[in-house]
Amino acid sequence: MFTVRAIIEAMAGRLAGVPGVVGVVLGGSRARGEHTPGSDYYRSGLDLDALRALAGPGVEVAGPGGWGPWVDGAAKGAACGDTLYVALCLAHAVGVLVQALYAADRRWCLNEKGALAVAETLPTAPPGFGPRARALLAAPGGDPAALTATVAAARGLVEDTEAALREAR
Repeated sequence: MFTVRAIIEAMAGRLAGVPGVVGVVLGGSRARGEHTPGSDYYRSGLDLDALRALAGPGVEVAGPGGWGPWVDGAAKGAACGDTLYVALCLAHAVGVLVQALYAADRRWCLNEKGALAVAETLPTAPPGFGPRARALLAAPGGDPAALTATVAAARGLVEDTEAALREAR
């Protein structure tokens, strides 16, 4: 039976053998030696067939656990009470939503200063986009329960923005 460390080392060795790869870096809590038994998990619901179709023929797409169960995002940070990580994920997510709203309006978002104020006025912005985004960014929370609730609210804003963008097509 392989240990997680042995699996990681074998994977890094295989990756390093790919022509053009000059280095392999492991990040996150495992790389820092700070992982716990609760670290690193996957959410369910990943549409592997859609990912495989997007990647194209001959490309291997690994499903949850295929690379080892050690990758997730803001929900993991929320469960751990990592306010900084969640806040940075939220800022990135809101920034991507703003860019998408600009793109749907066939505009360039040249920098972040004032971008949210403009994005909330665009015709494709879902109702309450600006106030909802500001609430997420203003107070993500300081404990796992509050952070988890904020991540759930962020998911709702993402879903509503995606729906508004689909309707605008």
